[in-house]
Amino acid sequence: FKAAFKNFDSKYFNSTEEFLDSFSSSDYKNEAILIKGARSFNLERVAKLLEEKSHSAEMEIRLSGIKHNLEIYRSLIAPETKIMAMVKAFGYGTGDYEVALKLQQSGVDYLAVAFTDEGISLRKRGISAPIVVLNPERGNFESLVKYKLEPEVYSLKMLRDLKTFLMSTHMKEELSFPIHLNIDTGMHRLGFELDEIDLLKEELQHISIFEVKSIFTHLSSADDRSADDFTR
Repeated sequence: FKAAFKNFDSKYFNSTEEFLDSFSSSDYKNEAILIKGARSFNLERVAKLLEEKSHSAEMEIRLSGIKHNLEIYRSLIAPETKIMAMVKAFGYGTGDYEVALKLQQSGVDYLAVAFTDEGISLRKRGISAPIVVLNPERGNFESLVKYKLEPEVYSLKMLRDLKTFLMSTHMKEELSFPIHLNIDTGMHRLGFELDEIDLLKEELQHISIFEVKSIFTHLSSADDRSADDFTR
């Protein structure tokens, strides 16, 4: 990781607490700051600290520009190829509902959010387009069904837990519940590993309750030119 930033003036911290203890507002002037990380790091504390300012700032989102960009991507792919647009993390602060509504009006095939509560928020405000939840949790299965949200499934345990829930509560008859499968091709974050594929196939062949809507992966080496053959 550090090698990617070796040509920059970089500092590293072992924890969020260590960064907060060393924080000085004078270190940051006239800069754009990207904050990204897992929820377990509690980076909202960093964001809150950086937001303590004495001046106002505005960011203008041009919805017409978003539609234009969508049309550009459409022009580059086959007509039958579908597009899934990410509006996760509440649109990264750009206005998840407004952006999702514009994308829906522009005919995007799918929207994707990080967590179930984001999908619920969009549904409650009238978004009807198909929505994929990338990080579903066992405690949210009821909401997935209630709000017609489609989960990413990335482990045999999750697949079996979801099957048990659906069979015991909602789908006693043979119905198709949409799921999206994540396959691990080397990033090792989430996804079915190679030695699980045969078990996955066996499970799906014996479960008529699921409809696999898509299968996808993270490109583990997309930024490594020496691994371009693997990426292709």
